[in-house]
Order: sequence, then C-alpha cells, then structure tokens
Amino acid sequence: MCPAVAVLAVTALGPGSAAADSWHGLGHDSYDRSLFIGVPTASGSPGSAVVLDDSLFGYSLRNSTTYTRGEGVIPAPDDPYAEFFGTAFAHGDLDGDGHPELVVGVKDESPVVIWGSPQGAADEVLTIGVPNGYPAVGDFDGDGRQQLAVLGQDELTVYETFDGREAPAAERVIVDGARMPAHWGEWGEWTRSSPRGLIAADFTGDGRDELVAHGAYASGGDLPPMSWASYFSGGEDGIAFDRYLYEKQGCHEPEGCYVHSAAAGDVNGDGAADLVTAIGGIDRPGVDVYYGGSGGPADERERFGRTALGLPVDEVVGETARGDEGGWVVSVSDATGDGYADLALGIPARMPADFSLYAVGQAVFVPGSATGFDPSGTREIDLDTPGIPGTPDDQTWFGQDVQLIPADGLRPGWLAVSTRDGVVVLPVFRGGPVPRLARSFSAEDLHADDSDFHARDGYNLSS
Repeated sequence: MCPAVAVLAVTALGPGSAAADSWHGLGHDSYDRSLFIGVPTASGSPGSAVVLDDSLFGYSLRNSTTYTRGEGVIPAPDDPYAEFFGTAFAHGDLDGDGHPELVVGVKDESPVVIWGSPQGAADEVLTIGVPNGYPAVGDFDGDGRQQLAVLGQDELTVYETFDGREAPAAERVIVDGARMPAHWGEWGEWTRSSPRGLIAADFTGDGRDELVAHGAYASGGDLPPMSWASYFSGGEDGIAFDRYLYEKQGCHEPEGCYVHSAAAGDVNGDGAADLVTAIGGIDRPGVDVYYGGSGGPADERERFGRTALGLPVDEVVGETARGDEGGWVVSVSDATGDGYADLALGIPARMPADFSLYAVGQAVFVPGSATGFDPSGTREIDLDTPGIPGTPDDQTWFGQDVQLIPADGLRPGWLAVSTRDGVVVLPVFRGGPVPRLARSFSAEDLHADDSDFHARDGYNLSS
C-alpha cells in the first residue's frame, strides 16, 4: 500500500491578529536564541505555545509571543480535548525571504508553519497534514536552502522546496526507517511504534544536515518498554534512509535501557554533530553518545553513567539513585561559550535520600571540554538550591524537561528547566549556571490552565 500523501492547508488572517502584533521579527532575523515552551492544557482548553526572545537583559514576558489555538494566527483544534500544542518545535527560513518560520508540532494533529516576515510573524499559516508529526528543519541537499522534514506515525515526509508561502513544489515520502513494525519474539508482542522526535544536524561534518528519527514501542502486559532510532543521510539527492542505530533497545538487554530523550551537539569538538541519548532504568541510568563522523553517528555508543558524569550513586544499589527509574531527559549545546558542547540533564522523578518526598526532581549541568564531558564541573540543581524559586514538594517534577541555549558573544548561555508549576531559566557563564540569577515563569505567566492536567507531562521546552 502506498503511503498517504500529506495535505497542506493555508489559513489567512485579517489585520490586528495576534500574528501581526507579535513581538518576534521586529529587528530579529533568527530564532537561534529563542526559548520555545509548549504549554500543557486542561480538558477542553485550547493549548498554547510561548516564544520567549532573548534580549540584552535575558528572557522576559515583555519580549514574548503567545500562540493560542483558535486565536489569531492559529487554527482551532479539531479535537477540543487534544492535550498539547507544542509537542515539538523547529525553525528556519523555508520560503527564502530571509526571515525564519516557526514550525509547531501538535499532539494527535498536524504541525503548523507560522510564516516569518520583516514585521514579525505573518498574517497566514500553513498546516502540514502529518498527524502527530515531529518537525525538523535543515539543508539536507547542500543547496543553501532549508527544507522541512516531518516524522509521522508511518513515514518521514521531506518537503524539498517551498515556492513562497505556497505548498511545497516537491515532497518525498520515506517509509523505510521511519518506524519500527510490530515485533514478536521471546519477550512477547509489541504494538506499532510511536515517534518521539526528529533531529536535524550535520552528523558527518560535510556542511549538509542529516536526520535521526527516534521512537518507542508500547509494550503489552508486564513487558518492558522498547525504543529505536534510525539515521537518514543527506546528499545532492536529498534525504535517504541509511540504517537503524538501535532497534528494540530495552532494559532487559545487556547495557541497554529505554531511551527517554535525544539531542545532538559536537561533544568531542571534531566538527561533526554527535547523537546524545538519555536513558532511564533502576539499574542502568545514564547518557549514551554516538559520535558523528564521515558515515554519520557511529554504530557503537559510549556510555556515561552517574560516576562518569560526576554524580553521586546510591550506597545500596550502586550506579543509580532514587528516582532514576523515572527516566532522564537531555539537552546539548555550548552554553558556556568555550567552543565545547555542554550537557544538561533532567531527572524529574528524583527523590531525597530519606524518601520523604516523591518526584521532587533535579536538573544537572555537565560542562564540555576538549576531551568531552568534564565531571569535575558537574552542578546539581534542585528546589533546595539557593536562588531557585519554589519549594520542594511531592510531584513538583523539577527537571521534567531541560533546554540549553548557546552563548553568543557577550551574551551568556541559558539553562531552562520545566517543573509542575512553570519554567525556571538560569544564566550560564564560563563557570556554569548561576542559580542566584534565576528567573521563573509561572503557569499564569505562560497562560496555562493548570486546574486539570497531568503535571508529569509538564511544559515542553525547545530552542
């Protein structure tokens, strides 16, 4: 059976819309230091995505734009009970006018392209017909123009050229590698896999971008969760499936564990992006690095456990800590501005040693160096850290998501951490994050209706 062709729809808006009045674009030609926040929704509320733009004074609500479903630029949801607007974000100049577009992923519905213009966000959007799609933007064929790729449930769709703000002039639908089929084996039967993310980066160092798609199996009964990732190479002819980096990876396998999160950055400073995955499990938490090179991410991974990352371990159970079984999330970027990728981890289910509270959470910063991650500079940050707003409590989920923003000249980098109650941002200097200069954005600030949502699914962060 041939895969379904994605349908695209254009929505036009009148003057005075939220798009026309948005902050972003006024004197900006890039989203590179913007912080994107997907806001969780209550039952029946529309959901929104918040863009915080960096300024000389850091992030503030004054330099922000909120996109709400059914208002201004954004179409109303097909399902009034859909949970998330902002499951994923991507940005780049798709129409070649010199102003970046913002692509917002929507859980169970189709991504939305918010066009850029000299005056800010434009007065129309484009809906990409790939339900539950995860977007990524990059120059996959080396022609100097950026293209849009969207990972859906059953295929990867690459929109190779946009003709202005019209539908793409060409699209390529790739099935191989875009998902894992149902699996039957000694561990039982898994249902069809679900996409979890799509990463665009120059994994080969050749100046063109490639893609890594990753996802998970939903397991039945008491079977462990499983995960997969596949690599798509770039070239003059565009994106093509190359190979699986891992398949059916789960906690029952030697040295393996379920992958909760993935990111890309140049960890070893060789000019090629490396794939970094965060894994969870009661006995094998940590970070895996698949180093980039001429053939893309390596087939073999390097494992960084708690000790290698400069983190304490439990005296009883060894290379783990209470709450690791809840999974880790990861972000990679040069936040210190020294030319080496730094690592941020979120451990949202982290508990104190006396088990007095459940899922208080923790964020971890590990600086990069010429030899990779430097555990001597590791910083642990939680709600007990001086300067961090909030009070430790059951299920505060501090570290539900993390995002590093790169340093830029005289401007510092930033570490953003999401919690049950909002988002905290900390400036990052050469010595690491500075909690005493942290600022927070509450649920009210982010236009979230926190009366009825699962806090564990919290605020989604991207940049």
